[in-house]
Amino acid sequence: PSTILEEDLQNALQDLQAKYAILKEQAIVMQSSMVLNTAYCKRLCDQLEAQEESQKRTAKGKLMGDGLPRL
Repeated sequence: PSTILEEDLQNALQDLQAKYAILKEQAIVMQSSMVLNTAYCKRLCDQLEAQEESQKRTAKGKLMGDGLPRL
């Protein structure tokens, strides 16, 4: 750098580039977390749906107003 201003500007540019790299890395981490979280939620949803279907099939009778089961 030939002047003090040019040196200051280059230092500021390097600082901003470092901050940008950190922000970019954080964005990638957050995106990958969202992908994994979405896959996990989908798996839980499928498991819950299967569990509800299983319970629906195994229900043998319904309770009537008097609390007694009816077939």
